Amino acid sequence: MAGASAEERQHLHLADKTQYRYLGHCAGAGTRANGVRDDDANRFEQLKMALKSVGLSKRHVTQTCQLVAAILHLGNIKFTIDRSRDVDAAVIQNVDVLSIVAKFLGVQPSALETMLAYKTKLVKSYHSFVQSSSAPMVLLTTVMISPRHFTPSLSLG
Repeated sequence: MAGASAEERQHLHLADKTQYRYLGHCAGAGTRANGVRDDDANRFEQLKMALKSVGLSKRHVTQTCQLVAAILHLGNIKFTIDRSRDVDAAVIQNVDVLSIVAKFLGVQPSALETMLAYKTKLVKSYHSFVQSSSAPMVLLTTVMISPRHFTPSLSLG
């Protein structure tokens, strides 16, 4: 996202790449850890052009950038344990970052917080336990993101 314009960076709430945990807090703004010149800006422009060349509209390119930004911000959410609660849950410290991620994913911040902060336990019933005692039970939770949730107010194409 280094090649994003100032307007795009503002829309995506992007700071310097060293601020994102998922990017590993890169060395300097202009160089990689091994000293090679960083050409992220050129690669970002190439990515946008490639997305358009395979037929994605400006709107879809914008949505893709919003999804990438949401992932970057997701890595910066900070959790703490609230011992005063009587539930097995974490508390999100920086709700401002949570709100940004929720906005880009098209979900309510409270729903996203619940998905991220609470541990769900699935207990097998006796009937299922007897039938398949060796099969592990897994509970998967998904957030469905509908295209209607993505309403970019800025075109990144």
